[in-house]
Amino acid sequence: MIKPLLSVSSGFVMLISLSACFHSSDDADSIVVVEALSCSSSAQDSIFDGTNVVRIRSETVSPNTYQQITVRTGVTMDYMVHTSDNPKALLILIPGSQMNANIQGAAGQQATNAGGNFLIRSAHLFAAQGYKVVSIDRPSDWESFIDPTGSTSGSAFDGYRTSSEHFQDLQKIIEQENASPGLPVVIAGTSRGTISAVAQHNLADYILLSGPLTGGSKGSPIGTTGVLPSALGAKPVHLMWHAGDACFVTTPSDARELAGDFANVSAVEVNGGIDHPELSSRSSNQGCDGSKTHHGFLGIESCVVENAINWLDEQLETP
Repeated sequence: MIKPLLSVSSGFVMLISLSACFHSSDDADSIVVVEALSCSSSAQDSIFDGTNVVRIRSETVSPNTYQQITVRTGVTMDYMVHTSDNPKALLILIPGSQMNANIQGAAGQQATNAGGNFLIRSAHLFAAQGYKVVSIDRPSDWESFIDPTGSTSGSAFDGYRTSSEHFQDLQKIIEQENASPGLPVVIAGTSRGTISAVAQHNLADYILLSGPLTGGSKGSPIGTTGVLPSALGAKPVHLMWHAGDACFVTTPSDARELAGDFANVSAVEVNGGIDHPELSSRSSNQGCDGSKTHHGFLGIESCVVENAINWLDEQLETP
């Protein structure tokens, strides 16, 4: 049972520390402290204008550079870079669903488009906190992928997310963007992107997970063989989810349980933001549209990013 221990109010953000006991995957009890983060929208966040959601997106509000790189023979990957003076670390952002970030542009110039995924639309917010940020798209050989069952759903791309090809693609981009002197590397994944972040953790020093994928028709990918939280050992993980997340494969209760499976985790449950009224029935996407619902922290992007960066800054400052 989760029991509140302390409540402190400051400005528009209220932080509440919660202590929760979870049963970890090694059959030992693991005590996880869950921080409850209550967020209000700011001028930096997406808004609801009374009719539509207006997303504040990285390619329109902050200087960035569109790039394309050959990651494997005959295979390219589009990505977007937000730079910062004297960056503290290199942060790789991986979207969820079908991994389609829809990043477009001309090489070396500002991107002309990028998708509405929580991480991708918030890239500039991470960069503003002193990080070099790379938002990635799916590779060209997966742009029209249909799995043997005919599915084009997000789960159809799980095989790539856990593959050696994904490792190689990420490694190429890190080598390209993390020139001497090398920076610490952070991999952030949201929704199905958390599969990528956990599976490819060997490329990173720190892992950021938001709206973690914990269920679905193929089981619980983050908890299946080859994508086990225990594989990260003592590597620092920051895990965030929204208390009102209605996506059927990223439930808050499952996220709390998942927190207990990491050996070194900071866990945060978020409240606040926008849930688009047209999606209130959940009939079309079962609450999983990260650009229009609590699943994607809509309307409170800056608050969620600030929390993640505060944790990351602390990790980088620790000897």
